[in-house]
Amino acid sequence: PGEAADKTALLDKIDQSIASADSLLKALLNISKLDGGGIEPRFTSFCLGDLLTELHDEFAIITGAKGVDLRMVDTKEFVRSDRALLRSVLQNFLSNAARYCGSGSILFGCRRSGDTLRIQVWDTGPGIPQHEQRKIFEEFHQLRQRDAGPREGLGLGLAIVRRIARLLNHPVALVSNPGQGSCFEIKVPMAPREVDIRPAKVSTVGPLDALDVLCIDNDPVILNATVALLKRWGCNPRTIATAQELEASAASKAVPDLILLDYQLDDGATGFDYLNILSERWEMLPPVILITATQDADAEVEARARGITILPKPIAPAQLRALMQQLCAPRQAAE
Repeated sequence: PGEAADKTALLDKIDQSIASADSLLKALLNISKLDGGGIEPRFTSFCLGDLLTELHDEFAIITGAKGVDLRMVDTKEFVRSDRALLRSVLQNFLSNAARYCGSGSILFGCRRSGDTLRIQVWDTGPGIPQHEQRKIFEEFHQLRQRDAGPREGLGLGLAIVRRIARLLNHPVALVSNPGQGSCFEIKVPMAPREVDIRPAKVSTVGPLDALDVLCIDNDPVILNATVALLKRWGCNPRTIATAQELEASAASKAVPDLILLDYQLDDGATGFDYLNILSERWEMLPPVILITATQDADAEVEARARGITILPKPIAPAQLRALMQQLCAPRQAAE
């Protein structure tokens, strides 16, 4: 058993190394494209609030799992920019805030300043010393914080941000004091408001509206974050966190449309154990998405045998949503 555990740990480290190398190559390629003129911005006018909501949904599970309070201030203002490139900048700001603010809070939104909007990401992290503030936009520079745990990232995110900001002609700024948190900001020109043509408001009914989703997870933080995300998508989530709640749910005849299933549960139980109990009580099981951070060959084999789709942690909300739509398409077609 000890030798097998050592081999598993070694394989995990190899996988992490490969993933890090892949991320590094992609980041360097992006920098090379930005420096060499290989990326041409496509400026359009769009509602900033739609973009901020997307980012909130994307980071809700990540911050929830870390115990970080993520809040967003909505806006109906329109801006003129390259939406994809601006999204990359804000993703970097939010990733850094989530990484360094511990179990604090993050607030993001915008403020009007003349004919521009100052999009800001505030965090309650340790702050950045004055002598470090210029360096963090340089390649491979990472802050060294006490009690910050293992270093994450590659130190290239803010270097990419600086290049994108120059390409878009959107000034970036940083305000930070040690012990008082930080605020990263990018200034974007405003555009005329076009409320009548906002694509997100054309229809109030989404593909996941009224979908009954059963979430099984023993981590209350992840469970709460997942429920919040599903509610934003119009779903009707219910949860199972303990064996007692499992019994109560199994006794109910209300079979959900979909199950989100964590693999490792309390007292050595697995998600498959919980599924076995549910399948004994219900006539049939709905589609299941197995969510796991464990690379277990036996679990993968069993999941395939049961026709269960595996989604690795950390969850990308966009990927989860697309998978849910795919698995529930037969139900929607029948309706």
